[in-house]
Amino acid sequence: MEFEKLIVSVVNEMTYYLLKNGAHVVSTEIVTLQRNFYIMLEARMNVRDEIVTELKKISKIKDHPELRYYSALATSVGSLQDIFTIAPHMKKFEVLEDENDIKIEIFVER
Repeated sequence: MEFEKLIVSVVNEMTYYLLKNGAHVVSTEIVTLQRNFYIMLEARMNVRDEIVTELKKISKIKDHPELRYYSALATSVGSLQDIFTIAPHMKKFEVLEDENDIKIEIFVER
């Protein structure tokens, strides 16, 4: 699959997860920098600890591929196959949250 399609699929998986957990997605942004991608999703929602914990597991998926089978996030959005595919290229996966907002920032180098 083309790398660009994988990026879009990852954004769709993350958006679906946020919507499924009651989020109002405020913005989704994909910026192409030469051959690299910067992705930012921003949503308003009642941020619960379990949501943040599941999202933060993704930052470790590169080193712990078993998370794609055992994480609740993987169960709710499928197998996270596309995130797992781009994981070796992820240089940043950060979750910023406060009481009513969540931001997910991903930087992928190709």
